[in-house]
Amino acid sequence: MRKAVCTVVLALGVVLCAATSAVAQTYPPVASPLTISSSVAVGGQTLTVSGGGAAPGATVLITFASTPVVVATTTADRSGNFSASFTVPDSATPGLHTVTASSGGVVLGTVTVRVLATSVTRNRTSQREEGTLPFTGLNAILKVTVGAGMILVGVALVLAIRRRRAGASA
Repeated sequence: MRKAVCTVVLALGVVLCAATSAVAQTYPPVASPLTISSSVAVGGQTLTVSGGGAAPGATVLITFASTPVVVATTTADRSGNFSASFTVPDSATPGLHTVTASSGGVVLGTVTVRVLATSVTRNRTSQREEGTLPFTGLNAILKVTVGAGMILVGVALVLAIRRRRAGASA
């Protein structure tokens, strides 16, 4: 009976350790109608943004934000497509910034740019990001350690029960 109880407790522990909450992720991510030449930049670097969806011949404003600054203005072609180059403001703080294209008060698209502190940092980061895959999973080291610990506790309980039985029958 005790062996069965130990086995059930151990099994429940393993199940609870392995259970994770579901995290809803949209895959593939919804593509923005806006594209940019590089998603990593430094202050003073020139980037090109392009997209579509504007009215033919409409003026398109390109805004760089954490603090919104209009960095470029362009005109859409006959199909509503546009392209513009702009310089990342030198005052841009390191971190994520949003580039937005809008026309007539309507947002046509947004894209995120990571601004780095220096060009040296940018080169190291680009090389590291190009050679590796992004981490999209779960760090399982803690769960494996807890599971191994529970197995050891189960083995110790079984040995203790056997020792008691051997002592009681002698």
